[in-house]
Amino acid sequence: MTVHHSIETFSYRLSLALVETLELHSDHLPGHKLYGAMLVSTTDDLLPWFAVLDDSDTVGIEPHRRWAPGDFCTALNNPLLAEVCGLTHDLRDSWAGTTEEWQRISLVALSDALGSRPVRHALHSMGADPILYIFDDRGAGIEATTFVALNAGRESEPFYRQASRFLL
Repeated sequence: MTVHHSIETFSYRLSLALVETLELHSDHLPGHKLYGAMLVSTTDDLLPWFAVLDDSDTVGIEPHRRWAPGDFCTALNNPLLAEVCGLTHDLRDSWAGTTEEWQRISLVALSDALGSRPVRHALHSMGADPILYIFDDRGAGIEATTFVALNAGRESEPFYRQASRFLL
């Protein structure tokens, strides 16, 4: 039996998987040092991965390196998150709209999941209040259309201002 998933179901399940992932990794994540949490969009199929950034080793580092996945991020995963992210291929294959519509709706799904109340609550319970964003690996920058909504009211904060310089 094939189960069809909508983009809304995917977003909801992704938020639950992100919460579970944060809870599983909370023992070794320094919540008070987390300054960023991102989903990295790596392909047109929307195969995201989740990472957090902490300021433990970033003193003196070029600002653009602080916000890109790489040396200063901790990729987080668990079986549920991998399973949910794996649904993206079926979603893309069953998408009846245009590529542009897919890109727009998939960004909304990622943003809705990352910015959901349960994810924010899980981060806050760890003592973290990071800047949330979608990193577009293809464009090597922060996805602009979702950044403002994910971080509304934080425009005067130093980390917000720094990250906003790397919007695509």
